[in-house]
Amino acid sequence: MEDMVLKVQCPNDSKQCIVAGGDIVESMVLLGDDEQNMQCLSCGFGSNNKMKSEEYDPKEFKDICKKIKDRWWAPSSFTTENYTVIPIVDETLKWKIVPLADTTTEVIVPTFADAFKMIEKMEKIIGESVQQS
Repeated sequence: MEDMVLKVQCPNDSKQCIVAGGDIVESMVLLGDDEQNMQCLSCGFGSNNKMKSEEYDPKEFKDICKKIKDRWWAPSSFTTENYTVIPIVDETLKWKIVPLADTTTEVIVPTFADAFKMIEKMEKIIGESVQQS
């Protein structure tokens, strides 16, 4: 069976992303796969069906993970065709953008939303330049 991708609302009170506390509108990407993978495109936190169990222990990012409605949410990496966004903790949570073609280059931004907007714009520019060639 092929995976299905849906955009749904972040698990919130319909006004704010519970994890990040920011305004949201249908910002959750839900993969229709066996793992029930999902990630908020506003805050960058993700979860899956393994993070629902009572035995789940958020070892990495322990102080940053959130438990919402019996499910753990953790900062999650996000990959596009040309870039990956990786969560890092250096006193506070930040996000590192790394181009897949040059992994020695990296850009650190304060929020996942900033990183997502940047790679969305860069992917569009790359796509337009490929179409013009």
